Amino acid sequence: MNEVLFRRRLRMLRMLAMNTSLHVIAETLSKEFNVAPAAIYHDYAKMHVWDHVVEQDKQLTSIFRARLGLLSREALALAMENKGQLNARDKFVKIGAINTALKVTDREISLSQELGLVGRKPLELDEKLVVVTPFEADPMLREALLASAAKQKIEKVQRDAAKTSDASRR
Repeated sequence: MNEVLFRRRLRMLRMLAMNTSLHVIAETLSKEFNVAPAAIYHDYAKMHVWDHVVEQDKQLTSIFRARLGLLSREALALAMENKGQLNARDKFVKIGAINTALKVTDREISLSQELGLVGRKPLELDEKLVVVTPFEADPMLREALLASAAKQKIEKVQRDAAKTSDASRR
């Protein structure tokens, strides 16, 4: 079953579930999907042949959505977990969890659009748009990044000074 036909039949089932009359369904779907009303009546007459496909898809979709929801909750819980003072590894785990939650949310939105649950497409973001990084958004992470950068700078100066003194001794 192709995607347009599947969406049309799924929409028909939803309208039937809302007790919409078959005549109104045929008119609405024929305009929406640019088909003859006879095709809608034919789909209705042969519903016993294809309705199991829609039901299977509904079950698989609900399983998929539940798993996406679990992934999102777990990633956000990991990102929000507070262990006090974090080391660099824990900070990158948090950033990875935030990125994972973002990807899962994006997939949930895409799936909702594919299923027709969300009718509006999301706004396209300008790639030149400045997005606040986790280091800028979280003062604790920002302070840790600045402290790490300062420490690295001091270590570099010390290494350079040691190299210079070693070279002068030779």
